[in-house]
Amino acid sequence: MKLRGLPRALRLLRPMEFRAVFDHGRSRSDAHFIVYARPHDRGPDPRLGLVVGRRFGDAVLRNALKRRIRETFRCHRSRLPVGHDLVLLPAGRGTVPETGEAAESLVRLAAAAAAEYVRRGPR
Repeated sequence: MKLRGLPRALRLLRPMEFRAVFDHGRSRSDAHFIVYARPHDRGPDPRLGLVVGRRFGDAVLRNALKRRIRETFRCHRSRLPVGHDLVLLPAGRGTVPETGEAAESLVRLAAAAAAEYVRRGPR
C-alpha cells in the first residue's frame, strides 16, 4: 500500500485541463519556476500539473525535479491557494532547487498568480 503520493484528484491529468490553465490562467515566475493559476470548481483542494520538457535535461534530472515538486506540493498543500489549478514549469535548465527553496518559491508564486487572477480576471 502506498503511504505517500499525490492522489489523482489532486493532479491535472487531461490536456484540456492544462490548456484551460494556460489559456485563461495568470502566471508568475522567479529563478526556479513559472506558475500558472486558475480557479476551479472541483472542491477546495488545489490541483497540480507539471510540464517538464526535454530541454530541461535528461530523464533522470526531469524525474528528480518532478518528484521534488510533487513532494513539495503534497507537504505544503495547506499553504497554497484554495480551489485553484496550478501548472508549474521549471524556469531554468538543469537545476533542481533544494526542497526549502522549492517550497517557498511554489507557495509565493502560486499565491501571487492566484491574486493576479482575482484582481484582473482571466486572460
